[in-house]
Amino acid sequence: MLDKADIAKAGATILDPVDLTAQAEAELVLQLAELKAGRAKAFVYLNSGFDWEPLFRFTHLCSLFIYVDPCFNREQFTAAFNLIRDRQTKVGAGLECLPAGNPDYAGALDRDILPAAVQEQLDWLWAGTETGAPWVTAKLLGRNIGHHQRRVWLIYIGGSPLAAYQRLFADRRIAPCCLCLRQLRDEDTPEEAQATFADRNAVWTKAVLWDGPLGQMIRDQHAPLPEFLVGDGHEYDWPHTDIRQLMGDWRRDFGTTVRQLPGARWPDFPPVIDQGVRRVMVTLKPLNPQTAKRVDAIVVSPQFYLRYQWPEHLTVILKRPPQGAYEILPDNARIVVCDIAGKPLAEGLRQIDQVARQRKLSRVAANRLGFEDEGEYLSEWRQTEGAVRELTIHAIDDGSFLDQASYVGCED
Repeated sequence: MLDKADIAKAGATILDPVDLTAQAEAELVLQLAELKAGRAKAFVYLNSGFDWEPLFRFTHLCSLFIYVDPCFNREQFTAAFNLIRDRQTKVGAGLECLPAGNPDYAGALDRDILPAAVQEQLDWLWAGTETGAPWVTAKLLGRNIGHHQRRVWLIYIGGSPLAAYQRLFADRRIAPCCLCLRQLRDEDTPEEAQATFADRNAVWTKAVLWDGPLGQMIRDQHAPLPEFLVGDGHEYDWPHTDIRQLMGDWRRDFGTTVRQLPGARWPDFPPVIDQGVRRVMVTLKPLNPQTAKRVDAIVVSPQFYLRYQWPEHLTVILKRPPQGAYEILPDNARIVVCDIAGKPLAEGLRQIDQVARQRKLSRVAANRLGFEDEGEYLSEWRQTEGAVRELTIHAIDDGSFLDQASYVGCED
């Protein structure tokens, strides 16, 4: 087992490990050493609550997830984490807790590292934990995509989001890969704090504006900016002005955006090459009646289907049942409902293959399938036998295109 001197040497001075397995401890030490050196691919979620969505949306970009929230204690975390332990998130067995001993930490954060004026303005950020003192826990997770598993770490800090960001990043003049700033949600607020929910949200929004305490902290320390800023449609006025990705079905809202700094360079991708039984293509061309003429079926939402007059020959696979009067669909034998919205890519493709086999379809086009970190599964799926011989994915934004084309090439 590594001793505390080894941990400190590796840059993990903010943590005091207890009872880690040797392998898990070595992995965590490496992650923290990379974090201190500014090389870790970290996703930082300030005021996170127990929103586990990033753990099955960003694992292709990050291997270290740091959640910070001052309003929950260890017992509440343990109860919420059971959703992952019991494999009950949206991806089921696609996200699991791996054996790692019992990595709980104490003494992680100090209240006094922020100026007094900021402490007073954001006093509620320090409250809400069981003892009033900050606490930290770490969990080793497995993100399972097809036959591949990504090992990722979740570090949950019960304490001030601003203090944590300053200690971990601004003071060290480094930045995470992704920074997530989202409005508080009532389901993530302890019952005793529900009455002040609106006030807390207003304070939080001001705190994370680029001209607010968080942005000022970064500027004062001359720290770099995160590569990506993940938000919920609210304007925080950060320099990340280019929209990289629009994420749907994120819990109860549909406004999650991933923004990047202007001028970010795209990587080069290989051309589409037939390397399996099936052909998979990713394109930025829009899915519409014109581009759908060459396929046998389309996979779309009810709202998207109602936008156009589609070619008569098409089978339409709806990703979820119609909801509400504005989605009244004609009685049409060509329409098949598959409840695959917000489901893993493997499950979506399995159901699409089943419809294709029943209806003798071979060429299918879709505009959104699975979760953002599942592009790797496409390269595995195209090696398998099935009714669908050609799948064209019409990416709706640059980020979706990059996430999937990096595994199977691109048409554009």
